[in-house]
Amino acid sequence: QFKILILTVRLDRMGTNVLPGYQRMGSGQLLTQHCNEIADKNGCRTWIPASPNGYSMFKKRGFKEVAVLDAHLEQYGFDAATGKMYILLRDLPPS
Repeated sequence: QFKILILTVRLDRMGTNVLPGYQRMGSGQLLTQHCNEIADKNGCRTWIPASPNGYSMFKKRGFKEVAVLDAHLEQYGFDAATGKMYILLRDLPPS
């Protein structure tokens, strides 16, 4: 009798936060590149929540949109984009 055990490894990131005065200077890109290297080395897929501000940076680095959460904050006077959170996934690069 044989038993098969399949382990799935993934990396759940809490996000990348850069102070507004330091945004668009490459800090988020460097952090993301470093985290991607760690994930690749360990054979992990990576999940991350992304704000509208960080969305395009993550997309350029191999993340794909899998869901959008919308709190509909426009009903409270905020811009519609403010209430959105994108759930992104980065699979392992092909070997």
